[in-house]
Amino acid sequence: MLDKIAEVSAEGKLKSHHYQAIELILSGKSDQEIGDELNLARETVNRWKNSNYHFMAELNRRRAILWDSASDRLRAMVDMAIDIIYEELLSNGDFKTAMEFLKAIGIYGQVNKPSGQTDPRMMIIDDAHEKADIVMGKVLQSGKSQKQRELIKLFIEESFQKMEGD
Repeated sequence: MLDKIAEVSAEGKLKSHHYQAIELILSGKSDQEIGDELNLARETVNRWKNSNYHFMAELNRRRAILWDSASDRLRAMVDMAIDIIYEELLSNGDFKTAMEFLKAIGIYGQVNKPSGQTDPRMMIIDDAHEKADIVMGKVLQSGKSQKQRELIKLFIEESFQKMEGD
């Protein structure tokens, strides 16, 4: 299985339409809008988002970059925003403005950075672990060696299909 993982990572290059779909996702488009724009079925876009490890990893990587960039821009405006809020609070005592600012910089409430695996090999391994737990639970319940072989074969086939992606 590890050989198959290495093979997927080596040959798992996304095509231009995958990258276009990622950009459209990041711009807030729905699966249907992306499909319409790229002449794809909505289901294809959805399948990439949920089953294509390379697509999912690249989308997660781009989301992290976008988040970091937005966070950097927001941090660059902190001094100016503090000055404006300070003046606003002195003149009007605007509680709502103060609270929104505190939320935005993470002092009040929690603003979480997007997370998600960015390495398709690790996504495959994580998925394999989850499925192995399910298979082993079913095998233990069944107590039949033939059933065990069938479940393990099904698990391996499904994992390899996901590794191959689109």
